[in-house]
Amino acid sequence: MTVPLRLSVRRSDVPVAESTRTALRISVRVPSELDAVEEAVDVVARHCVAAGLPARRARFNLRVALCEALA
Repeated sequence: MTVPLRLSVRRSDVPVAESTRTALRISVRVPSELDAVEEAVDVVARHCVAAGLPARRARFNLRVALCEALA
């Protein structure tokens, strides 16, 4: 049985210093199964891009770091 991801996303109305982006806090509970890593990384990357992280950074730097940390 696969346990689903639990996601919590909070956006702040306060802009991040020297930027027009807003602060974003993402919290994901990931089951201890390698099959869940890719889905968790996809979810976090999508929210980061929506919050203003450049897509190129999200596609590579963020994804690699998250995959390594979760694996």
